[in-house]
Amino acid sequence: SSDVGNRDSRRFKVFLGEQKVKKCQVVGMSQSGSTLLFNIVRLILKKSKTEHELTKGHEPHGSADFYIVSLRDIRDTTTSYYLKYNHCWLSAIGSAEKNVKWVKQCEALPKKKVLFYKYEDYQDDKIKQVKKLISFLKIKELADGEIKELISEAEGIIQNAPSSKANASQTFYEDEAYKETLMLKEHRTENKGKVGGHKVYLSRDQNRVLLEDFLEWIHQYEYKV
Repeated sequence: SSDVGNRDSRRFKVFLGEQKVKKCQVVGMSQSGSTLLFNIVRLILKKSKTEHELTKGHEPHGSADFYIVSLRDIRDTTTSYYLKYNHCWLSAIGSAEKNVKWVKQCEALPKKKVLFYKYEDYQDDKIKQVKKLISFLKIKELADGEIKELISEAEGIIQNAPSSKANASQTFYEDEAYKETLMLKEHRTENKGKVGGHKVYLSRDQNRVLLEDFLEWIHQYEYKV
């Protein structure tokens, strides 16, 4: 993946319980809020004192008990890539094709182990969607107040995240905060995570190309045309 924060699938353990370790993977589309999702899951496990082995990548890797697949309107993921990587349209289209491939790989996983998690649903009702994650992971419920604190903490991580641009030698990989969160300042683009950014930042012709090339996918995941 060309997403600088996700070059390696890094392994984390939340070692706070005594039950058998379950494996959880956060996977799916780049530029879809997957690093935020990873941190929400990490904090859910931490707050619930549940032991899981948590990993993050775009493709499913090996076997796991839970796969949480990060989804977002492919027109918006492409827009974020376009803004992030010097307005290179061909590369942005390439990122869209990779996203389709990664989601298709996730579609082939055992259905009972998979939760497709839409970024737009999270933005629409954050507490409801965090509760959906908790239910999927089969762990004890958290109070609404705890969930609000968790969301605030997860969304605030980017404020103190290291920058990949600030250090050409890429020693941000050695930064303790990065090792825990996988978050970089560059995860937030000019669009700042807004839903529907493709309508603002892409031309009519660029939107037409995305609609023509990815119409089947857009319909499959019930995004408005």
